Amino acid sequence: MKKRILSACATGLLLTFWACGGSDKQTVETGEAKAVDTAAVAAARELTIDTAASRVLWEGSEGLAKILTSHTGSFNIQSGSLSVKDSQLVAGKFVIDINSIQNFDIKRLDKKADFIGHMKSADFFESAKFPTATFELVSAEKLPSDSVRA
Repeated sequence: MKKRILSACATGLLLTFWACGGSDKQTVETGEAKAVDTAAVAAARELTIDTAASRVLWEGSEGLAKILTSHTGSFNIQSGSLSVKDSQLVAGKFVIDINSIQNFDIKRLDKKADFIGHMKSADFFESAKFPTATFELVSAEKLPSDSVRA
C-alpha cells in the first residue's frame, strides 16, 4: 500500500514540476488547488514516512523524443507523513531533496554526471536555489483495484 501511495504522490510531484517550469516563484498556486480537509486530518492518525526506506521514483521524456529517449531515476525524501482515518488516506506531505536526484538508465559515468548536473541546473530544478520541493496531498480516493488516486 505504501508503494502505491508513494507512486501516486510521485506522479503528482512530476506533474507539478513540469507545470511549474520557468517560474522564479518558490510557491506554486493553481486555481484548481483544493484545501486540506482539516476536520478529517484532525481526527486522523499521522504516520511518519521512513525516509531511509522510501524514495520518489521518476520517469521523464520530452515530446516526440520520448519514443527514443526517456530516463528514470529517484529522489530521496527528506521528511514526510501521511494522515489516515478509518483506513483511508486523507492527507500527506513530503519534502523532496532535489539534490539527491539519481539516474538509473544511463550507464556511462561521465554521461550520467552530465545528465544529473543538467537536471540540477537552472534549465530544470535549479537545485542551488531550490534544494527541496514540497508535495502536499490534500485528498485521495480508493479505486476498485485497491489502488489510491491522489
